Amino acid sequence: MDTLLTGNANAISDESIEKIFGDDTVIIADPSVTPRKERHIRWIPISPLDDNFKRLFLTYGFERVIFWSRYTEPGFEPTDEIYRLNALLSLTRHIKLRQFIFIAPYLSEEEEDSDKGILLESCKNLLKYYRDVYGFTLKIIYSPGIVGHLHKGGFFTGLFTDIRNGRKVNLNKTAGSRLMFISHEDFSTFMFRLLDDFRDENESIHLLPSGYETIDDLISVVKSLVPNADINPADGSPDSYMDPDEKIARERYGWIALSRTSDMVPELYKEFLEKESHKMGFFERLRAKVRLPQKLLLTAELTFGFFMVELAVHISKSNVQFRLIDYRLLFVVIMSTIWGSAAGFISATLMIISLAIAYYRNGTEWMMLFYDPGNWVPFILFYITAAICGYTRQRKEDEAGFVRDENKKLESENEFVSDLYQEALQYKNEYKQNLTLSKQGFGRIFDVVTRLNQSRSELIFAESIPVIEDILDNHSVAIYTIYDSSARFARLEVSSPGIARRIKKSIDLSEYTDIIETLSKGELWINRKPQEGQPCYVAGVLSDGNVTVLIAIYNVAFSQMSVYYANLIRVLAGLLENFIVKAWQYQSAVRQREFYNGGGIMYEDYFRMQLRIQRNMSDNEITDFRLFKIDGEGKKADEWETLLRGKTRYNDSVCLGNDGNVYILATQVDEKGEEIIMGRFEKAGFKCEKIEDMYPVDETTEVKE
Repeated sequence: MDTLLTGNANAISDESIEKIFGDDTVIIADPSVTPRKERHIRWIPISPLDDNFKRLFLTYGFERVIFWSRYTEPGFEPTDEIYRLNALLSLTRHIKLRQFIFIAPYLSEEEEDSDKGILLESCKNLLKYYRDVYGFTLKIIYSPGIVGHLHKGGFFTGLFTDIRNGRKVNLNKTAGSRLMFISHEDFSTFMFRLLDDFRDENESIHLLPSGYETIDDLISVVKSLVPNADINPADGSPDSYMDPDEKIARERYGWIALSRTSDMVPELYKEFLEKESHKMGFFERLRAKVRLPQKLLLTAELTFGFFMVELAVHISKSNVQFRLIDYRLLFVVIMSTIWGSAAGFISATLMIISLAIAYYRNGTEWMMLFYDPGNWVPFILFYITAAICGYTRQRKEDEAGFVRDENKKLESENEFVSDLYQEALQYKNEYKQNLTLSKQGFGRIFDVVTRLNQSRSELIFAESIPVIEDILDNHSVAIYTIYDSSARFARLEVSSPGIARRIKKSIDLSEYTDIIETLSKGELWINRKPQEGQPCYVAGVLSDGNVTVLIAIYNVAFSQMSVYYANLIRVLAGLLENFIVKAWQYQSAVRQREFYNGGGIMYEDYFRMQLRIQRNMSDNEITDFRLFKIDGEGKKADEWETLLRGKTRYNDSVCLGNDGNVYILATQVDEKGEEIIMGRFEKAGFKCEKIEDMYPVDETTEVKE
């Protein structure tokens, strides 16, 4: 599965990343990483806020995204966390994302109401909104800080650096507060088990450190390593951490943290010292010594050049040929051309001083030198020459720098696009080969036909939700039925678990007249102007020219608003229509066998079969039902049919049991609906109660499905 990891990715080592993801293709995208590629793992220094990130995201079409909050790094408080998350989530509209894992910090009770806690709560609300709309599985992992891998910007890297430099260290945790760290080996073990046994359930999982260590234990360990370390806890009472209600990490995945922080700190400090004591080679030391700062080099050249000019002027006095060369002007030209205008003006000033001294030595008085405008001409020419040469040099340098920057940017973009192209080409070839060599496509069609080929409409509805979700890659499907062409309402039969509590149990058909008109023509209705609560697609099943079933798809990704997707829905609706209509025809043919006198009261054997079907669908969370029992009072089936007329819905099943009592199976009923039904029956004078199951019976006497 293609995976994107972004955020605090430097907290774990490369070995841990390979351990977590196995052979999956992994893209680690964060500005802090160094660009490289090792086998199926690639590091790209890019942020979700960058322009190229969208191209990267859409090229790979990730099925799994792991957003590692940088708040998990103790003491580090990013300012753009929610903006990165929002930019990332906004791209999920264009792909079909399956899994989103948010690694959040394990906060204390005191931190819950802090700025960090409020921001993280906003992040979770944002995640839940996108989860509900786009149907991916969301898991929030509350993790302590990760220890065992020194990295730039890490807590222990900063701590050891401050101690080595003799700075005072003030921790942001108070004395007695629990030390919230786990090793990167323990963390990678948990993540591997999570992904290896990933369940499509939205849940939160808390990870706890090994044992109970406090900030005082950390300070003691550090001072045992560096006795003169000046490290102090924050002022105040100890922070308190609540133990989580769930124990998923321990009970489901058999995970507990094994490494204690106090045992890992000495090894970390040893690793830190080894990195700091790395010695440069001979040539590296030589280059470091020879390399001079730019300002120092400029000063040295100006000083050396000034004395060389004076020496050249002195020597050339006795030489006719060299006397024709203006060394002072040459020096100004050279310095301004090499170093720019600033160095040019300094050299011009030095040469003016040199020329003024030369005039004075030749007998020109200082008064005449400054009051005679004719003497100013060479001074002015020095500055003009420095300005022109310096400007020319800087303009060329700026142009060259601009070209270099543009070239570097183009090279980076070209390399980025080329890598993406190569990856896409590789995937294309792999998919082509899989499609060519595999018969899975034909097997899938056969599986769909087999699952939908049932003799009862309830069984077809039970199988239709997983079939449609699998084919359409969508988890927001609902099926409504209209059993009478004159009915005012359509009743919900089954729906995807993720939207069961957000959609209506029945819909007023007067509000769906345009949809019914479109479906009556045998066409697919597409929502061109999406509104809150409305489906994006609606397909229909026709029976005798009337719309009897509505297949609604509520939330679709941006990429699923296409002709291909619409045609796929039409094909599925056609399959369902074929099987549902046949099932209804069969049920009409055997109605005398299932109902008393072919009426509305069902025999117990077939009622139990209906109950079993509804219970299975309820276990799969695609429907909900309630079972009611009414005292039979010795009445017969035709009498009860008359008494119950108008008091039950057309999709409710009614049975006169062999024990003489009446049983009613009400589908798509929640707690609120249960109260309404009970009130209706009690108002009619029936002795009614809600029950969990019918009385036990010998299963060998039941009718098989």
